[in-house]
Amino acid sequence: KQAVQAGACTGAADPSGPMPKCYAGTEEVMGMKETVEVKVTSFAHGAGMLDFKASGFKSFACNSKPFTKEGQEILGDYGSCAPAGVTVEDVKYCSDSDTISATVKAEGIPVTSTLSRSDCPSAGELVI
Repeated sequence: KQAVQAGACTGAADPSGPMPKCYAGTEEVMGMKETVEVKVTSFAHGAGMLDFKASGFKSFACNSKPFTKEGQEILGDYGSCAPAGVTVEDVKYCSDSDTISATVKAEGIPVTSTLSRSDCPSAGELVI
């Protein structure tokens, strides 16, 4: 099976600035569309918390998942919240472009999405 590749992921610096930071992207493979969203809610000293959400062909959400960052790799356990037949294969932070590269395998087909910075959905918070 052929993996669908996104653009090159470069830069291994840590995400900086105020949190949360949100990233989103949509890929279409063989007529199946999948939107992936990642919300980094906290990050400091090589570790943090994130929300991971996929919708479309396969939908699931992983909220408040702890992760560690080593180089570009965002390492966490997403298996407990992914549905049967779906695995989160790889998540990377690409600091040069301030994007996240996420590979989700559904039904044996790996799909790599480049997630660009996006506005975080409001949780009813009022910022003055």
